[in-house]
Amino acid sequence: MEELKEVVNNDSSEELLVDADSSAIKDYFVKETGLSINEMSELFGQSEEEVLKEFGYYKAKKLYSKLDYIIDEPQITVDEFKSRCLIAEKYGFKSVTVLPTFVGLAKNILKGKNVLVRALISYPFGEDLDKVKYYSVKKTVQMGADAFLIMVSVNKIKRGLYKLVAKDVKKIVKYSNKKQVTVMLDLDYLTPLEIESSAKAIVKDSKVYSIMPSSLFLNNSIDVQIIKDIFTAVNGKCYVESGGKIKSATETVSLLTAGAFGISSKSCPTIAEELNNKILQGVN
Repeated sequence: MEELKEVVNNDSSEELLVDADSSAIKDYFVKETGLSINEMSELFGQSEEEVLKEFGYYKAKKLYSKLDYIIDEPQITVDEFKSRCLIAEKYGFKSVTVLPTFVGLAKNILKGKNVLVRALISYPFGEDLDKVKYYSVKKTVQMGADAFLIMVSVNKIKRGLYKLVAKDVKKIVKYSNKKQVTVMLDLDYLTPLEIESSAKAIVKDSKVYSIMPSSLFLNNSIDVQIIKDIFTAVNGKCYVESGGKIKSATETVSLLTAGAFGISSKSCPTIAEELNNKILQGVN
């Protein structure tokens, strides 16, 4: 529970207080509104418990908006895909990340909803021909993609061809029609040094939206140091997100408090429910 008593900054530099201690929530009311919890109760005609619960839900939704729901199973049925997209809308996730062939369907399902559709390009190893990547980006732009998650070539990075990787990313950003482009670097195959070196090269002049290291596990526990290292590497030129096998609220909070701007995971609904329960424990 102590991990939840942290402050996470979002993109507007607004403080996001995540605290399971109801006394701290009451203090926050006073700080932000100048009203005590009792005065808030009288103002809205609710019990103190109801006001605190609503505030807890509000804070939970702030965290949900940092989550990106990955839906990448090629064998998924249309009904199941629709159901998952609507789950993202229900919780208020920032986005869904889908395979290129599902972008049009996702846009139709989420039309009018406040959920971005992010196209997953060159999954899983980034070894498509560059022209294939460019075509996929241009085609999914036409299909309505709001953002892109690009897998860059593991092989090129292993060979130390960082400038070539950066050049390819720069072209992808160009073809994206000024959409958000996130570059995923896979720690299953790349060393921390290779991750940092490629991140530095990529952000030098490509104007990517964010860098995302995946598979942040070391000895079966989350390794948040790589997030901090990449922050240093990108030197404020883009955001740093986190992806991979993140399955729990505890892991999510650890990464957010380490500085991650957002979290991409196949387990977003489970994470959201756990976050919700943890936050509301202190106001029940």
